[in-house]
Amino acid sequence: MRLDKKSTKKIEKLLKTTILTNKEIGEKFGVSTATIATVRKREHRFSTKGKYPIRRPKEYYLYVHPPRGSRSGLSKLTEKKVTSMKKYYMKGWKIGRLAKKYEVNWTTVNLILQEKSWKHVKVNGFIPKEYGLPKGKRKKGLGEKEVKEMRYLHKKGRDYKYIAELTGFAYPTVRSICIGRTWRHV
Repeated sequence: MRLDKKSTKKIEKLLKTTILTNKEIGEKFGVSTATIATVRKREHRFSTKGKYPIRRPKEYYLYVHPPRGSRSGLSKLTEKKVTSMKKYYMKGWKIGRLAKKYEVNWTTVNLILQEKSWKHVKVNGFIPKEYGLPKGKRKKGLGEKEVKEMRYLHKKGRDYKYIAELTGFAYPTVRSICIGRTWRHV
């Protein structure tokens, strides 16, 4: 069914003043949701006449912008749980333990602690978790000096795991250096 001008004007007025969904307005006028969406787009496109946009009620923008945090219908967590999660992390709890306690994935906990999600929840004294090692404690890189030290320790009878913990490099890296797979020229 096509809309006449009178019905279109009524729909535009409803769109400006209420927060009804396309389906609700479509049922009221006996048209499909696609038709209402077309009217909404047209009304939005021509909403500015001159310099000043049309003022809409706050409820209109609640429909456009989805809610944050626990007001979202899909969230398992609440602001209170996220606050307590950050406090437990400050006490020394590990990410896996927090994930089990709050019944969420560990990546969700990690994103919260890095403040990439749930940014709006603030806790006094909480410092966001950095990804990887802090800038001052990062390894400079593997050089000839470190390689010679690893091989020396291996010849003295030390195992790969001990050398890896001592030097701060990964076990496979240490093993491939000591076997001679990598860094053959040293």
